[in-house]
Amino acid sequence: MTRFEFLVAACKAEAWRRLVWRIAIFNMSVFPTGREEPEVFDITYIDGLPHYYAVEDGKGSWEPITDGVKDQELFVPEEQFELRPDDYPGLDGPIPTTVGRYVFNWIVIWYAFGTRLPYLAISQNPLEYRKEMHRRCLDHETDEPENEGAIRPSMIERFVSGLHELAPLTSGIAPTGTLRSLTVHPDAYKIRDALLLKHKDELDDPAVIVKIEKALDELDKEWLSGDQSIEFYNSPKSRMRRRKLMLMYGIESSFQEGGHYTLIPNALVEVDKAGMENLVAKFNSIREGSFSRGAETAKGGEQVRIIQMIFQNHRIVPGDCGTKLTYPVVITDDNVKRYVGMNAMVNGKLTPLTEEYLKQQLGKVVRLRRPILCQYGHIDTCTACSSANKGEEPRAIAADISSAFSNVMSVAMAAMHGKETVVHEFNPSIHIT
Repeated sequence: MTRFEFLVAACKAEAWRRLVWRIAIFNMSVFPTGREEPEVFDITYIDGLPHYYAVEDGKGSWEPITDGVKDQELFVPEEQFELRPDDYPGLDGPIPTTVGRYVFNWIVIWYAFGTRLPYLAISQNPLEYRKEMHRRCLDHETDEPENEGAIRPSMIERFVSGLHELAPLTSGIAPTGTLRSLTVHPDAYKIRDALLLKHKDELDDPAVIVKIEKALDELDKEWLSGDQSIEFYNSPKSRMRRRKLMLMYGIESSFQEGGHYTLIPNALVEVDKAGMENLVAKFNSIREGSFSRGAETAKGGEQVRIIQMIFQNHRIVPGDCGTKLTYPVVITDDNVKRYVGMNAMVNGKLTPLTEEYLKQQLGKVVRLRRPILCQYGHIDTCTACSSANKGEEPRAIAADISSAFSNVMSVAMAAMHGKETVVHEFNPSIHIT
């Protein structure tokens, strides 16, 4: 049996229900035969070659996977193959897919809905079918018993359970430690030192440091391309931590008020004399993060309490105060979804903002109605200024403002895990609004 013959046969036999099987297809693993009895299609490695457990006439044995590669996992999630109609229930025709997507569809889509929803072939978002689920889901499990195409509440529960089953696969699908990720490009330190020398008179400019870091990041991405760990290190946070550890620590802010910082040109793994020179500075963000974790949490809690007292009598009431005051905002790719559901003045008329309309306004100014500009009496605001959705909960303004100070706490606590220096071009028409 070849690798893909094994994959299809195992999934049809619902081997994907077992966590040990799901992890084994993406990692080299030896089945603990001395502690438990294997099941059909379980995987082990014998002399470095992959084998699967087969049962014939009541007798089980480990059979080799004919095209398995010695000392290599059976699959990586990104590996592509052609999926035929017989390989997955309800498939109309052959389509290109990947091993990871194929296993995902069995665990989440098929397990929850069977053939009621088609194979998720393109989107990377498991919630792609969310609108379809809401549209077709019945209110009660026993409604319309004859309706074979309906989506029932129990199916939504299974959908969520299937998503939870994906979590343990993270370490297997996107491992942090591989033979390649434990090293860097052979020329990485030469290029770093050359860039630092080239810009030696500009190293007091954070923008220059960021350019050097980006150049090192691109070199490192090239080094990790094709390696499984790249899926983990594609994350900006993980990329920042790897750079500090393996390539160049970069800028470390001083543990004091103001914009003072220290440039640390070495990586954390460089523990020679030069690497030890800035040891104290390297610990500044850890010290600051530890301090902020407590201090900013206390400050945020106090601010939330004060804001709740201020706005505890603030209500959203139906109607339109008729104000002519609006708030101009430039619509960009970053904020195009932020204002969905709010109201704007378009040609002198109150207009609810939809995602479709906002996409048409990219690069243009939209004049929003905002609660802070509301002319309604007392301390209340009208639904025209605050949006109809928020009007369904009269106390929504207080909850929204309280959540803003929760973000203050989150940012302060995140500092303990490292900070990234980022440079953005300042555009007043966008950033001030």
